[in-house]
This record gives sequence, structure tokens and C-alpha cells, in this order.
Amino acid sequence: MFGYMGFGMQSYVYKRRPKKPFVKHGNVPSFTPLTEDRREFKLKFHKPENRIERGLIKLLFILLIGFISVMFCLRFNHYQKNLNTMVEHNNSIENTKAFGFLLNSGIDRLAVGNTEGAYSEFSLAHQID
Repeated sequence: MFGYMGFGMQSYVYKRRPKKPFVKHGNVPSFTPLTEDRREFKLKFHKPENRIERGLIKLLFILLIGFISVMFCLRFNHYQKNLNTMVEHNNSIENTKAFGFLLNSGIDRLAVGNTEGAYSEFSLAHQID
């Protein structure tokens, strides 16, 4: 564009002259008229809104949301019932294991002659079952 001067400055950078601040550079048009806008205004047929269709769509949407929420509530209740039965079943299994352990431990303590320990084991087993 302006010639290659190596890796330093290019020639157009140091050959430029400063602009004169208050010089009039030709005639600048101060006003350019816009083209005239010729619009035609017509009465057009206005299609009325379909309030019935919108109402039906809203009603179907509300029914769909209601149906989905009822299904989720029913599934949640079913899940919660299953969870409660599983917890009760696990608790009963744990209680039977604990009862068996305490009963065997009490019998072993009686065999050794530790009556106070055996009594505490039997009383804990009695509280469980």
C-alpha cells in the first residue's frame, strides 16, 4: 500500500502532515429532502379472534396439567407406602436379630453365673419383644 520499509515505521506514518483545524473542505449539504411517502390507506377485513378455540386450548392445558399432577401425587403416595412397609419390615428383622442376640447373651451370662448381667440382657430383650 505505502511501500515496505522493513520492520520499522512505514513511510506514510512519518510523511503525514497535520490537518489544518479551521479549513472549509467544500460544500457539505445541510439539508437533503426525503422522498415523499405515498401510502394508501385501505379498510381491511379484520378477522375476529377465536375466543372459543383459545378457551378450549386453555381448558385442555389446565386439564393436562391437573392430570399429570394427580398421576405424580398417586405415584408418590404409592412410593411412600412401599417405603413405609420396607422400613417396618427392616425394623422387625433388626428387632428379631437383636432379641435373639440378647436372649443368647443372657443365657450365656446365666451359665457363667453373672445374674445381674443376665437380668439386664433379659430385661432389654423383654422391651424389644
